[in-house]
Amino acid sequence: MRADPLGYIEGFLQRLEREGTRPFPAPAEIPRESALSWHNALCVEIAPNVASYELGVVRHSFLVSEWPITVHVPSALAGFRHALRLSQVKFAAAIGTARLNIERWESGKSRPYRGNMHPLLTDVRRLVDSPTAAGQFFNLAAAAVLPRLTRPAGTYHRSQIREFLVHREDDHSDLADNLLDLFVDSEILTAIDPDDSSEEAAFIPRIGVQVLDREREPWVVEVIAAAERLSDIDRKLWLSLADRLAKDK
Repeated sequence: MRADPLGYIEGFLQRLEREGTRPFPAPAEIPRESALSWHNALCVEIAPNVASYELGVVRHSFLVSEWPITVHVPSALAGFRHALRLSQVKFAAAIGTARLNIERWESGKSRPYRGNMHPLLTDVRRLVDSPTAAGQFFNLAAAAVLPRLTRPAGTYHRSQIREFLVHREDDHSDLADNLLDLFVDSEILTAIDPDDSSEEAAFIPRIGVQVLDREREPWVVEVIAAAERLSDIDRKLWLSLADRLAKDK
């Protein structure tokens, strides 16, 4: 994944406004004081010939976030439609519903499929036609998972995230790995072991880590923050050095 931090927030906001899209995970308002970045990455083939995405990301370590993190579905849906460059009329026709439904969903007057995101994902996924649309599709996918992450000090496994993306015949479990990458990049979740790619790989909410950090000495928090910025290779070198120093004491 490539993250391109923008030198100034206005450039980020101008791009979102130009495209009519939303940053991940589609907050109701884009907090100007956040660290914002633009991500480009390969992903599961969401639709034929679309196996990459680009998406703005809001980093939640810079926010005082309530838990669970919410997705503002009306703006996420509008962002997806704008990425497709479709009017409400054409978008409604493409998914087999009335334009009035799209208007009500995007205004927040009613919820798509009574709040069940899984059939909505199935209906709109086949429309994805570009990396930009794929990125906006991940905002909608996040809306199927984030409401299930209710424990700010809990541990969640990759297999659970995969299960949260399935409801009856609507199976989008193949999105789990990419969605977890976005949760980590947006600092909603933290991987306990970044090298663990198994189904039992564990993730904890960043807000829970912040609560634990308040009980640590400030220098400990700084060391952890520095370690998180290192590459996997540098982190292993650092850990081996720390282990050697501890043995020399």
